[in-house]
This record gives sequence, C-alpha cells and structure tokens, in this order.
Amino acid sequence: MAPSTGALSPIASTHQDGSLTPLKSGGFTRRGAGLPFSDAGDGSSSAGVANYVSGSVAAFPVDSEGKLGPASSVQQDVGPAGAAKPAAAVEGSFAISDHNGPHAHMIASDPSGKFVFSTDLGLDRIYQWRFDAASGKLTPNDPPWIAASSAGAGPRHFIFHPNGKIVLLINEEGIYTYQLPL
Repeated sequence: MAPSTGALSPIASTHQDGSLTPLKSGGFTRRGAGLPFSDAGDGSSSAGVANYVSGSVAAFPVDSEGKLGPASSVQQDVGPAGAAKPAAAVEGSFAISDHNGPHAHMIASDPSGKFVFSTDLGLDRIYQWRFDAASGKLTPNDPPWIAASSAGAGPRHFIFHPNGKIVLLINEEGIYTYQLPL
C-alpha cells in the first residue's frame, strides 16, 4: 500500500534472494481506509483487502503477471459495536479496543478457495463470504457472520489448520486461541 495515495501497490518477491520488485498496476484505490491486512497467495487470481478504519473488505483480480485490476467486490461490515471491555479479560487487564464501530482487520480465503473469511475487531464478528473465482464477487454466506469467542474479544488473526476442518483464531483482547469448525 502506498501510504500517501491510499493505493494498492503489488510487489513481487524473488524466492532465491528475497528481493522485492514493485509491479506496475493501475494504482487502484483499496476501496476503504486504514489497510491493516491484505492477502494474495502464490498463484492466486485475486487479492483480498481488509480496511480497518472504514470497516470494509474488497476483492481485486490479479492477472498472471501479478498485476491488480479494479476491485471486483466491496463489502461493508455492518452491525452494533462490540463490548467496550472484553468479557474474558484477565483480572487487572485494562484492555479497551476500538469497539466503536466496524474495523475489518484480516481477510483470507479458505484452502478450497470457495470461501473468504474476515475478522472485524470492532463488531466482534467473523464474516464469511462465498467467493466466485470467475467474477471475483464476494457474497454473504448463510449465516453471514458468527460472533467472536466472547464479547469484546476483538477477533484479529486466524489460520486454517492443515486438516481443513478447523480455523484457529486469536483475539486482540483475550488471552485465548480458539478452534472454530469449518
């Protein structure tokens, strides 16, 4: 991300020496504000972007050379703010996060590439989207979101277990890691 323009800037890495090379693209806006996380796996035909300040997520097509196209889908997180203080906080903790509205924090596709998940720290939710690789569209799944592990936890990052059946989630305000079934 180019900080002064709010544009996405794709970069290629060389596995041999780790060098980075900027790739020319259209300088597409990230379609939101406050980018904390983006994801485009090796050989992926799309990149996901989570916008913290605006609480939105977006998908961008990636061509065979790794260059980005205009956003193919933008979704805005909507809902009541999460608890101001985490219910599962350790005694003596004074952690108070940005639970004043939507704050998308992370986005990633599942191992199948058919679903995309995003965390929203401010709403205490994990959003789930169906992903159409042909069109690049994100469509809310049923249900469109699940609640975080506990009120005020602030879901932050997750990884998919190699068995493909669970997601491991870590929260900003809790001290726990959770297993969620896929």
